[in-house]
Amino acid sequence: MTEKPEQHKLFTALAGSRAHGMETATSDVDHRSAIVVPTGELLRFGASGKLVKDMDRSVDENAWELERFLHLALNGNPNVLEALVAPVVTSTSEGDELRSLFPRLLQRHKVHGAFSFARSQKYGFAKPVHKRLNKAATHYLRVLYNGLELLRTGTMTVRVIDTDIGPFLMRVKLGEEPLDKVIATGSQLESEYEEALATSPLPLKGDIEAINDFYLRVRKAHW
Repeated sequence: MTEKPEQHKLFTALAGSRAHGMETATSDVDHRSAIVVPTGELLRFGASGKLVKDMDRSVDENAWELERFLHLALNGNPNVLEALVAPVVTSTSEGDELRSLFPRLLQRHKVHGAFSFARSQKYGFAKPVHKRLNKAATHYLRVLYNGLELLRTGTMTVRVIDTDIGPFLMRVKLGEEPLDKVIATGSQLESEYEEALATSPLPLKGDIEAINDFYLRVRKAHW
């Protein structure tokens, strides 16, 4: 069995319900991190450092190796983009620089396509029986709202409880809103989401030169 190579953590951000300001008494502590596996280790046969889960057993932590992290960010991955603007738990100077690249990583159509995956959640929770209906419905609305915000403004509010939709989302999570209202709200968000694509200020392409400059410097520094 191949041992996991050494890892250097660039930054860790708060994630999940606590980052969204929507935690309850039973909510877990969720973290997301970007790490660097030494370049020499990655070049070894059989090495794998693309995705590392549960690094810290005291919390629910997901971490991505830098190359994979940047790839996902350029493709608009909601979890990775959120980590770049979420509250910081720990960070290095390289982590700070990585987080500052957020606007350079955005690509309009990639963001649109990645965040629109939330619509697939609707086909699950809209069924008569769904074991995690409230959680799935909340996730569906929150991701659509953040995607719409990102398309319109170039940024996203992680602490969604502080937004205009926040109180409604909390009631959905607690099962205090009827399903038909959840679906109607989602349909409105979906409509606005599609309209936002045409007028979005997001660039068509990310700043690959700046991203590659950062990536190569980190790779050389962590040989």
